[in-house]
Amino acid sequence: MALWQGHARDDRKLIETAQPAEASANYYRFKVEATSKTTTEFVVREESPQETTYAITNITPEQIALWVRERSIDPEIEKALSGNRREEERDQRAGPEA
Repeated sequence: MALWQGHARDDRKLIETAQPAEASANYYRFKVEATSKTTTEFVVREESPQETTYAITNITPEQIALWVRERSIDPEIEKALSGNRREEERDQRAGPEA
């Protein structure tokens, strides 16, 4: 038996989801096969890329920790930011150049 599942559509992109059987400006319609007296699960996954720009000079250790917790940055970026912070701290301890 086929069921139709409606899902609101906006600027997000479908990922790891079957292509909809139909689409309008505001909705996706998915055709889902189901068997009687069973539970059928249909998952719609979406992503919405976001971009934020920060100046390296004003990033705090707390901000880096927050990004890591939220998984907004990957380990490579975390390492680069943490390394940059350590260099700035070292430069501050050395004082102004004579």
